[in-house]
Amino acid sequence: MSSPAVSHGVTVRLLRLGLPDVTALMAVERDSLNDSHYAPEQALVLLRRPGRWVHLACDGEDAVGFCFSFATHDENGPRLEIDMLGVRPSHRRRGLASRLIAAALANGRARGIVHARGVVACENVGSRRAFQAAGMVVGGQTELLAYDLLGAAPQSYLPVGWTCAEEPTAHDPDTVQATLRDNSGLSRGGARWLRVHTLSYTGIWIEALWAADAQSSALLSRAAVERAKQEGLDEAGILWPTGRDEPARQAWLRQGYERVGDYDLIETTP
Repeated sequence: MSSPAVSHGVTVRLLRLGLPDVTALMAVERDSLNDSHYAPEQALVLLRRPGRWVHLACDGEDAVGFCFSFATHDENGPRLEIDMLGVRPSHRRRGLASRLIAAALANGRARGIVHARGVVACENVGSRRAFQAAGMVVGGQTELLAYDLLGAAPQSYLPVGWTCAEEPTAHDPDTVQATLRDNSGLSRGGARWLRVHTLSYTGIWIEALWAADAQSSALLSRAAVERAKQEGLDEAGILWPTGRDEPARQAWLRQGYERVGDYDLIETTP
C-alpha cells in the first residue's frame, strides 16, 4: 500500500479498523451526508467484512472527509464500487473529494481491481466533478428503482408450476444468478444480483436482467425482494437504463418498487 497522501495540511489515509477511527468516520458521515443509521460499533462490524475500505481525510487529528469503497464482480471481473463520499462543509471546495476518490482507486489497483464505478445523482454537480477530476468519466444515465422492506413476511409470487432457481457464481458467493422457468421448464428470464452491505444499507442489488416479457420481469423483481426478506436485508434495487423497456419498468413499479431519482454512472476508462 502507498503511504498517506499529504497536501495543504490534510492527510488522506486508510481507516484503521478500531473504534477510535470508526467513531471519527461516523461523525464525518453525519456532518456531511447523514445517510447512515449505524452506531460506530455496528459500522465496525460491517467494515470488518472482506473487501471493504474507507479512506479518511484528516486535518491534523480531525477527520474531515471520507470515501467508502467495496469490491464486487461483474461480467468483466472484479470491480470497485465507490459507494459513499463525504466532506465536512468547512473543508469543501479544496479538492479533498477528488483526492479521496483517487486514493480509493489507487487502493483498488494495488489489489488488482482496475475497473471502478460510482453512481452520482444528476443534480450533484460537485460530486460529478470530483469523480471526473480523479480521472473517471460519465458512462451513461440511469434511474434508480428501489423497494424498501418494511416487513419480512414471505409472499407467494410465482404462478403454479413456475420456479426461480438461484445459484451463486463461481467467482463470488455474494453474486447470484437467478433463472426463472415456467411450468413447462422453459426459461422465461434471468437476473444477476449482488448481496451488498454498505454504510447506509444492506440489500439485493440487481446488476443484470433479461426477461421474455413484462410479466416475467415483474416476477424477477419479486424474487429479489423475497430473497432480501429471507436474509434480513433492508431493500432491493436496480439501476434502470433511462428510456429502456417502459412496459417492464411499469411492471416493476406496480410490484412496489419506487423511483428514487436520476443518476449518472461514472466509470474508469477502459
